[in-house]
Amino acid sequence: MAGINRFFADRLGAVVRNPRWSWGAYDSVNQRVFLRVWKDHIETFQGQPAVSIFGKPRPDARRSAAREERLKHIQMFEAGVPTFGVICEARVAESNPPWSEASFETKPGIPRSIASFDDHRLAVLSGTEWVGDRQYAFISDYVAVDRMVDTGSGFPRLADDLAQALIQDETDADALLKARIGQGRFRDQLLERWGGACALTGCKELRAIRAGHIKPWKDSTNEERLDPQNGIPLLATLDALFDCGLISFDDGGGLMISCELGESDRLQMGLSESALRQKLTRRQRGYLSYHREIIYRA
Repeated sequence: MAGINRFFADRLGAVVRNPRWSWGAYDSVNQRVFLRVWKDHIETFQGQPAVSIFGKPRPDARRSAAREERLKHIQMFEAGVPTFGVICEARVAESNPPWSEASFETKPGIPRSIASFDDHRLAVLSGTEWVGDRQYAFISDYVAVDRMVDTGSGFPRLADDLAQALIQDETDADALLKARIGQGRFRDQLLERWGGACALTGCKELRAIRAGHIKPWKDSTNEERLDPQNGIPLLATLDALFDCGLISFDDGGGLMISCELGESDRLQMGLSESALRQKLTRRQRGYLSYHREIIYRA
């Protein structure tokens, strides 16, 4: 195990939290997640290679620090943090091994041991899907390990608070983490206020809706980060435009479109004169005022 732990630290720049039970690690400098995955758990799913990264726990399963850490890494992956798989071979490979909640067990309580791992290339993971009791990550490509070392990468960075939340167990840290990635109570409260739909279009396909913050996470206090008034549920494309300041909303909820968006782009994205479906509260107007002054590209 020491060999792969040194590989994580020395080659990938991601020190494992616990050398004995960690299944992956987070590179806080370049904002990347690395997950150990099994070579014999790579399958073809929906015409694309995919690898099992998690299994639902047994009803009688005890609390596992390894499983909880894995879930947090997967949450980061699903929130958009670039994630890669380190492909491992089991010492005794089995065909279709029984699955347990830990991706490094073949049978309950019996850990698999690593015979070898690929230290030359990593699997580029893109998106997840549940099939029965297993969660899969799609493999979109492979990348040489040498390209991952000292990249000084420009990958999108999450707030430093997120990295801190991942190594704490406090309730507040978990709430902040879930609010940052649009899950938990923060998301539920936003969707409840807006009738379980996009605040602008009324679309109710929840898988396409992001529960984003109005005043950016990095500029907000912890209280503001958890304040459902500082949020608005939007379709993913609209949320991305809002985040980078290409759209905003006036105090009456009217859509404001930046002059940086050309007419053809507006048409292709279906942007037109429209307004939020509900009247804004005083606090929401305050947050939007900040967004218009600091973020919006008039």
